[in-house]
Amino acid sequence: MAALTHVANSKGYSLVGCSSYGANAFYVRRDLLNNKIKEKTVAEGYVYSNFRDSRDQNGALSYLGGEARYAAIKGMEVLNVVTKDIERL
Repeated sequence: MAALTHVANSKGYSLVGCSSYGANAFYVRRDLLNNKIKEKTVAEGYVYSNFRDSRDQNGALSYLGGEARYAAIKGMEVLNVVTKDIERL
């Protein structure tokens, strides 16, 4: 979500929140922010996903949730969109 928020910010949009189930993040054009709709940091806006629709290496549903979901991808390479460096989770 940090990467998506970085790209949105570069295009003039601000994170304003996530759905209660953690499935969607919502962004608003920065010029439309006001006293009722305020920008949030990723830490403020993030909602932990309640969905367990992860898949294993063969594409079968594995139903991982919580820490098990992160453990399954820990150590994988990802692109840092700010520095353009390849990093490991």
